[in-house]
Amino acid sequence: MSILAKAVLTATNSKTCCLALLVLGLVSLMAWKGLSDASAATPEPDVVRSSAAEAVKVTIVTSSQVYYPSTIKKNAKFKKPAVLSTSTVFDSIAEWKTIKKKKLSDKDAEYHLLLKKANDKFAKALKTVQRDGSYDIIAETGAITCKGCTAKDVNKDLVDALP
Repeated sequence: MSILAKAVLTATNSKTCCLALLVLGLVSLMAWKGLSDASAATPEPDVVRSSAAEAVKVTIVTSSQVYYPSTIKKNAKFKKPAVLSTSTVFDSIAEWKTIKKKKLSDKDAEYHLLLKKANDKFAKALKTVQRDGSYDIIAETGAITCKGCTAKDVNKDLVDALP
C-alpha cells in the first residue's frame, strides 16, 4: 500500500484526507493518462546552470510529488527540471473553486465529479506545459533538488495552459 493510501486511511481530519486524496488521484490519473517516459531533451536556455563545468544533478526527495514522468526509471538522469505548486494551479480551476465555495467534502457526490474534472484539467495543462517546454521532470516545489541548474517555476505556464 502506498504512503498516500495509508495517509488517506489514517487521516485525522478532512483537510488532510482531501489533500491526500487529491494527490493520490493526480498520481493515478497521470499514470492512467500515460504521462510517462522522460524525454531525453537537451538543456534549453531557460534552465539556469551554476557553471559550465558543474554537472546537472536532479535528486528526487519525494517521489509521490513528481507529476512527470509518472514512472521514474532507476538511475534516471534529468537535465531540464520544472517545479510547480498544485495549490496555486488548482486555485485557478473553476471546479476546484466550486468545491471550496460550496465547502464540499469527499462525502458529497458533487465533490467527486468536480474533483475529477479539476484533475483532468490539471493533467491536460501539465501535459501541454511538459511538451511545450520539453521538461523531463516536473514536480511539486520541494520534491526535487537541483545541483548545477535551477528548476523552472511553471505555475504561470500551467495556469495559462488550463482548458
